[in-house]
Amino acid sequence: MVLGLIFLGVTTPSEAAATGTLSCFILAALYGRLNWEVVKKSISDTMMITGMIFLIIAGAFAFSQILVFSGIKQGILGFVASMPLTPLMIIMALQVGAWALGTMMSSTPIMMIVIPIYMPIV
Repeated sequence: MVLGLIFLGVTTPSEAAATGTLSCFILAALYGRLNWEVVKKSISDTMMITGMIFLIIAGAFAFSQILVFSGIKQGILGFVASMPLTPLMIIMALQVGAWALGTMMSSTPIMMIVIPIYMPIV
């Protein structure tokens, strides 16, 4: 249902996710598997995952603020400026760094960590 609604252009991806959730609840009710225990467990798991995501974002924000206030950002900028690299090589190195972080983290914390470092360099 989710992919069908997106491919048909009926809904945006966020709206399709909501309709997919609704359809899962309807299917669980039709199969007779929907009870209060299942609803409580699904809400509890959703809150736990959301809390973990918010903690990751808060940690990334705190890290970026520490970089700015401690002066590490200026030190990194001076180090990169002293390297005998062309601007294209520096941009490629920044992309490889972002790619390496992307193997371990989601995009929002990566942006919050690397933007304070990358923007002065760029």
